[in-house]
Amino acid sequence: MIDGLRPYPETKPSGLLWLGDVPTHWDVGTFGRFLDRIEQGWSPVAAEGELAADQWAVLTLSAVRRGNFISTALKPVSPHADIPKQLELRNGDLLLTSVRTH
Repeated sequence: MIDGLRPYPETKPSGLLWLGDVPTHWDVGTFGRFLDRIEQGWSPVAAEGELAADQWAVLTLSAVRRGNFISTALKPVSPHADIPKQLELRNGDLLLTSVRTH
């Protein structure tokens, strides 16, 4: 014990062979159980030039590498594009992508 605290949490079996044991306070379940909804994305055509303040941008696959966000990889969208407001990212949003192979 370190200052009365346990250096490692108590664990329990996750029920998933590939995951092993998890901290006892974790809730383990299927992916869909933790989602509010799933929506299909929309990919507007990127515009040329620099990204201005308050301008919509395309979040490219190259904007995330090894868990790090690279803001310079964002591509501006034309200020004249008609983009639905509900497509704006919010805290808690989870983005998934897939790559099509031929």
